[in-house]
Amino acid sequence: MSWVDIVRIVVFAWTFFCGILAMALSANVISFMTGFYREYLTGNAMAVAAGVLTIVTIPVMLVVDFLRTGAFTSKILLELIWLGLLQLLWLISGALAASNVSGFFEGTCNWVPGSVANACHETVATAAFSFLAWIPLLGYEIFILTLAIIRHTRGAPIWMSSVKESFVGGLHGSQTTTAPQFAEAKAIDPSVQHPYPPTSTPQV
Repeated sequence: MSWVDIVRIVVFAWTFFCGILAMALSANVISFMTGFYREYLTGNAMAVAAGVLTIVTIPVMLVVDFLRTGAFTSKILLELIWLGLLQLLWLISGALAASNVSGFFEGTCNWVPGSVANACHETVATAAFSFLAWIPLLGYEIFILTLAIIRHTRGAPIWMSSVKESFVGGLHGSQTTTAPQFAEAKAIDPSVQHPYPPTSTPQV
């Protein structure tokens, strides 16, 4: 396992953790809001949608890549596209939740009754965990995209391979040498006669 794989696992695990918390908090707020106000906040609804997609897809990408090398879900191009969508959803979720705090809750959580204050605090936490899920995903995507572009400029077929295959040796990836092939090609067959006559050694 390379250090690139370790970075990938850490980012995915952190995003999965933040996604669970943001989704659970938002679901609780939606349950309260639909019962108390007969409506729900867009930031919480977006967090639930982003959380479900994160919880369903992130473990699948890790497990499939672990069990099968070169799976379709592990292709760098597909991973960049899907993670780009996820980090965009988390950015929108955090922005909407922060807007709900400043708009619907009027920028303060000092509400009476306390159940409204709890909903406000949970919306603030939803915004925080949404941004905490977005930032690592954005950083990881920029990181992998940079490595892939560098490898691509060196002539490596990078986009349809997996992270596990492409960055085994870090930035340079796995390298194969052709020196043994040249050595084997230059081997002399003893059954073939040399075209030049042997030179005689002068006797003293």
